Amino acid sequence: MESSGEYMSKSSLKSNFFYQIFYQLVQMISPFITIPLISHALGPNNVGKYGYIQSIVTYFVFLAGLGMRLYGQREIARVRNDRIKLVKKFSELFSLQVISSTIAVFGYVLLAFIIGGGNLFYYLILVFMIFSIFIDTSWFFMGMERFKITSLINIIVMGIVVALVILFIRHSTDLLLYFMIMSFASFAPSLFLIPFIMRGHYFKLPKFKNVISHFFPVVQYFFPIITVVFYATMNKTMLGIFSTNSAVAYFTNAMSIMSIPVAITAAIDTILLSRLSNLLTEGKKNDFFAILKKSLNIEFYLTSLMFFGIILIAEKFVPWFFGNSFGTIKYVLPALALQAIVVPMGTSIARQYLIPIDNIRVYNKSVFAGAAVGLAIALIFVPLIGVWGAVIAINCSEIFVTAVRTVSFIKETNFKYDVKAILKYFISGLVMFIITWFMTRDMSASFVTTFTQIILGGGIYFVCTILLKENPITKLKTLNIEKRD
Repeated sequence: MESSGEYMSKSSLKSNFFYQIFYQLVQMISPFITIPLISHALGPNNVGKYGYIQSIVTYFVFLAGLGMRLYGQREIARVRNDRIKLVKKFSELFSLQVISSTIAVFGYVLLAFIIGGGNLFYYLILVFMIFSIFIDTSWFFMGMERFKITSLINIIVMGIVVALVILFIRHSTDLLLYFMIMSFASFAPSLFLIPFIMRGHYFKLPKFKNVISHFFPVVQYFFPIITVVFYATMNKTMLGIFSTNSAVAYFTNAMSIMSIPVAITAAIDTILLSRLSNLLTEGKKNDFFAILKKSLNIEFYLTSLMFFGIILIAEKFVPWFFGNSFGTIKYVLPALALQAIVVPMGTSIARQYLIPIDNIRVYNKSVFAGAAVGLAIALIFVPLIGVWGAVIAINCSEIFVTAVRTVSFIKETNFKYDVKAILKYFISGLVMFIITWFMTRDMSASFVTTFTQIILGGGIYFVCTILLKENPITKLKTLNIEKRD
């Protein structure tokens, strides 16, 4: 058996965490530069217009990708040590993705001509978001645990996007340029990965029947993903239909901030999906559950801090960051704060357990149920109370999804969460919130205040968990369980 090691060397968890966390940090920092500029320059109406049209194209983006991001990563992880199987598998999966993307492009363009009206050109510019899926190979590199390549490319593109926003987005008349920049942000990372694939000679024209053989397995991942996208995006779509562009902007910007804690834990989930899938393939169940338990504990530690942190900073953060015209967000953010815990918890169970063991039934069940709950609530409340209806709908959806996954996870594995540790994290977060709020309550809404709250709050939380003898960060090195031959 010819190993693929000569083409792509194996990476340690430590190295992967470094590059992925570094990427997530950059991803966290860049919105703090771009969102204020965009919000102040374009205003609520234009930001809402972009959010609404982008919500439409998102459905087709995921139609193009099917469930390839998760399915492809898992399948590549399973055959990465065999060069022949690796080339065969990649060629088949990539070809299937090309077919689905072509169909999605034609479908989206047709819909754009039907509903675009005076905004048709805006719709057509965003078609490059679908083209990005046409040539996407990021799932291949993640399956190979080559996070350095994907992370560095994304960081470079993100830097270019930030520079373009700073240089060109100055007035409300720059909306068209903003659409073009965001299309570039989606398309460029996929384009820059292609030379690495070509250099490794990973593609050989596959047989059509082999390509199609992956359709039903990958569709098992597509339906829950498109359902997640539906209940995450439908609120913006429904706000655009039943409310105003400004309401879309309030909800979109609030969700952008909420994506930060999700992105941090996603770094852990993305890396461990490949490693856990490979450990199961090699029959190393003890290592599998050892990594799983430690990673879930670290995520609870981080998300508890971020839950209280978001509630803490909202009041003095929103005015200087988004501008006074977006004042509603300072009330929306605390209402969404629970997602900082709920969403990462549900996502971790899915990516670190359900997908590696191929338990798609529970994965599908949870997202379908969550989508049904969210849709029902949104249909009732969004027309009545606008953005607050969207907040209620998305919160209920995420809680329901996580509850279904957690119950199944505990039932199937007899896994026991460290309730004592979680309680200590919660107590530390509450103490952090009270002390920091009291010390900064009279400060004005400014960057200095937000920075002070973050540094002071983070320090208090860190010290509290140490005093309570429950700080997993000090034991982070124990997570680095390498592959054993």
